[in-house]
Amino acid sequence: IAVGMQGGLQTRLGDHLNELPLGWFETRSAAPLSRTAVENVREIQGAVAYLVPKVLTSVLVPLGVAVGMLFVDWRISATMLIAALMLLLVNRLGERSYLRADARMHEAATEVDARVVEFAQVQPVLRSFGAVGSANRALDTALERQKSALVGGVFSAVPGLIAFAVVVQAVFLVLTYIAVGRATGGDISVVAAIALIAVASR
Repeated sequence: IAVGMQGGLQTRLGDHLNELPLGWFETRSAAPLSRTAVENVREIQGAVAYLVPKVLTSVLVPLGVAVGMLFVDWRISATMLIAALMLLLVNRLGERSYLRADARMHEAATEVDARVVEFAQVQPVLRSFGAVGSANRALDTALERQKSALVGGVFSAVPGLIAFAVVVQAVFLVLTYIAVGRATGGDISVVAAIALIAVASR
């Protein structure tokens, strides 16, 4: 599906470009077009190939477990469902800061692409003005901005990841406490409690 989608998107982009007036190309750099047709399409393909299966298992498995727990102990099931909503909220909060950083990374990468294309296409002009090597400040500046954007992207993701991991561990401790409490109270068997803890770890 992912490979077919990649080919389909690139074909549609090519067909669309063929229909645009020539004046449209005179006011635009080739770098954003190249990035869209290659890198962005590849990112979409990666989302379908790798992200969708993980999302499905991340939603369907906990939901299936929580529903299954209704037949064993409704308290544990209710705790799981509440925990899922908490995790979703924490994930959304962390996602906001990362999306802003991702937009900056995309902008910086597009500028680098434009500068690399420029560097390759106008070598005679650059050399005549001595703008080669360390003298080519435009490319160096673009690369530095991209580096800063990438570092910023990493750091913007860290707080959300830490918060999510802490909540996951806290939820697991609560579920374990409830399962052990139900077992020691004689409401469920020890075997059932161990099974519940094992399932809760999913």
